[in-house]
Amino acid sequence: MKQKMSLLNRMLLPIAPRLACEREAWRRHAQRNFYAAADRSPRSAGMAQSNTTGEQANQGAREIIRARARDLERNSDVMNSLLLAFERNVIGSGIVLQAKIRSADGTEEETLNSRIERLWRRWCRPGGCEVSGRFGFREVLALCLRRRLVDGGILVVRSYFEGRYQLQLLEVDDLDTAVQGHEGRRVIGGIEVDDYRRALAYHIRVYDAWGFPVETRRIPADRVSYLSCLTRTSQIREISPAAPSVGRVDDLNELLDAAEEKERVQCHFSMAIKKTEGTLSGGLAGLGRGFGQAQREEDREPPAELLEQGMVVYLNPGEEVQPISQAGTSSTVDPLVRTAQRLAGSSVGLSYEVASRDMSQVTYSSARQGLLEDQKTYRGLQT
Repeated sequence: MKQKMSLLNRMLLPIAPRLACEREAWRRHAQRNFYAAADRSPRSAGMAQSNTTGEQANQGAREIIRARARDLERNSDVMNSLLLAFERNVIGSGIVLQAKIRSADGTEEETLNSRIERLWRRWCRPGGCEVSGRFGFREVLALCLRRRLVDGGILVVRSYFEGRYQLQLLEVDDLDTAVQGHEGRRVIGGIEVDDYRRALAYHIRVYDAWGFPVETRRIPADRVSYLSCLTRTSQIREISPAAPSVGRVDDLNELLDAAEEKERVQCHFSMAIKKTEGTLSGGLAGLGRGFGQAQREEDREPPAELLEQGMVVYLNPGEEVQPISQAGTSSTVDPLVRTAQRLAGSSVGLSYEVASRDMSQVTYSSARQGLLEDQKTYRGLQT
């Protein structure tokens, strides 16, 4: 990038050119650093050059990133391919309990084990494990995983409802960020913490039937499991792991929409009638009549034509058929889609084959290596 001379050196240039150039050379030399990554020239003007804590860096962007990630969750094929890949391989068919209780002599208690497994299956059904009665335990696990990948976290409140142990799922939007303190302790983003950033309680907004907040309820931390995505020790609240790929996936959606629109418009064109300049389509228009009575060629509206199969069209003198053919976009879009899917998958730890379900560019060794790496990603979320 071309660097601009400083104002003082530009003022000095007409009077003492040599001195101005020497001063400018020394100024640029002073800006150099021992590390290329610390370059402060205009070439790196768009990069961040200040450090903040993890919570300060996330506070201003957390809501925007979460809203955009949810929009891609609703409208992006690429985003849903990543989410479904995680759900298939991390959650699968859910958790299956197999009781192995043994008696004093070492034999298995078949009756007791069968009863425990039967009660577990009953608890996993909708209405048993979740307070609203809408989700089974497998759906609860899938929701927790999806919200952690899209929103960055989810709150699971352990409670007893009508004498039964059940779970309550709360989104991170329910945290009351307006609360700043409680009994002398800090509340950051709705989470009450001590001096060691350890969570003591969660301040949750309670809504009425119409969706309006009516009160803020303080829930102790020993009842809440905060499944969050944290990348720095100074973070208190979550940040969406989809943040690195949100912009790229959105650009990919716009590219695909533009390519589809181009192909749709191009399909409506077949040919055009080209007229030689200076030739009237009606032959010698005006012969035997005044030339002023003939309608000007440029003022005449083009006739509407309907093409049918097998029809023969006679053209007027000076007209010729010129087909309309434009280059397609498949040669440009396909590599960009593959690159975007590969980068979006790598940002969350998935290989290109899992993100795209495209196995046409792999060998046995590369597929096996990708499978091993993907299994490590799944295992980290299963623990």
